[in-house]
Amino acid sequence: MGPGVDPHLYQPTLGDQRRLREADLVLYNGLHLEGKMTEIFESLAQSKRVVALSSEIPPEQLLQSDDSAGQPDPHIWFDIALWKLAAQTVVAQLCELDPANSPGYRERSATYLMDLERAHQECLQRVEQLPPARRVLLTSHDAFAYLGRAYGFEVVGLQGLSTESEAGLRRLTECVDLVKSRQVRAIFPETSVSRSAIERVATDSGARLGPELFSDALGPADGPAGTVAGMLRTNIELVVEALSGEAK
Repeated sequence: MGPGVDPHLYQPTLGDQRRLREADLVLYNGLHLEGKMTEIFESLAQSKRVVALSSEIPPEQLLQSDDSAGQPDPHIWFDIALWKLAAQTVVAQLCELDPANSPGYRERSATYLMDLERAHQECLQRVEQLPPARRVLLTSHDAFAYLGRAYGFEVVGLQGLSTESEAGLRRLTECVDLVKSRQVRAIFPETSVSRSAIERVATDSGARLGPELFSDALGPADGPAGTVAGMLRTNIELVVEALSGEAK
């Protein structure tokens, strides 16, 4: 999908559909993240191996949202423990499909898992520098609940889990009141979501509009947020800087 593209709303092109049909293995996040592609995955599954990365995560480890009508939160990559399970699902599928190269898959996955754990520990240490009372994370949509659970943030999304519906006036007012009552220093737009609603909250509340966070999309492949570990490090650094007042 590319950097900055919203997977909730992405419409696959004819070229995308052709590549999916030609693939030996199709891996996707699942949990309705790729909302417009669900029917395509279901159709493909009748003739080829199609696997959700979230399929091996125990249901009790998934988070629910008040507005999701029983649908689990799909943003699992913000909890490194869950993303490790997703990575292991990838490795298992590759090894089963291509057993001759399984040693290489397992070796590279071990390196990848170590990088994830290293990023997680670095983020824990960075967040410790932010007083608990400052750990209020208000963002454009409800994508950061797993990050909040993992690093001790109170997370508030202006929109719900999906970006299909816009924030209503009542929700905007609630967020403005929260910012004022809790003296939240900064609130955050996202690279893959429209900025208009979060900008309105910033204007009405007086909070600083922080830097864009990476939520449903990575950054450019050659940039610091081009991997899940890099995206996590980048987000945590931006959030801690803005909420602590370090950012200029």
